[in-house]
Amino acid sequence: MNDRTDYNNLLKFEPLNEGNIQYRATIVNDGKNCELIGLDNKISPSDNIEWFKKYETEKTKYFFIVYNNGEPCGMVGLMNIDPTFKTGEVFIVLNDAAKGKGIGKKSMDFIMDYAKTNHSVRKIYLSVLNENTIAINLYKKIGFSEIKNSSLVGELEMEKSI
Repeated sequence: MNDRTDYNNLLKFEPLNEGNIQYRATIVNDGKNCELIGLDNKISPSDNIEWFKKYETEKTKYFFIVYNNGEPCGMVGLMNIDPTFKTGEVFIVLNDAAKGKGIGKKSMDFIMDYAKTNHSVRKIYLSVLNENTIAINLYKKIGFSEIKNSSLVGELEMEKSI
């Protein structure tokens, strides 16, 4: 796979690296994203660097910065890959300016294709907060089904065969 994948000449997906790691904090800290992904506090620059050092050594997570027309606007990733059962977990985080423009769907299409093509994943999972109805509607629209709704922690687990 090349370093950048092009969708409609506007979206590009670049593997997370030392040159773009600062965008992770910018995207996660934007708007309500911290709350929506379950973080209590915004990510500091030093926390981001520490996290990235661990990320580089793990080699079990594959995260990409999403660029819209050259500007970083989100992050999408694959993690918790189980080669025996051919499963993996995906996520997406977009900054507020990118929401509602179809970028979420295209980013999910990208990460599902990446999981299937590069890691032989055949079923993907995700967790989303019950209050994130925009994301839940997107996931249902692209074929995810609910497998568990934990009202105690306020999360919905979903899956899709790919």
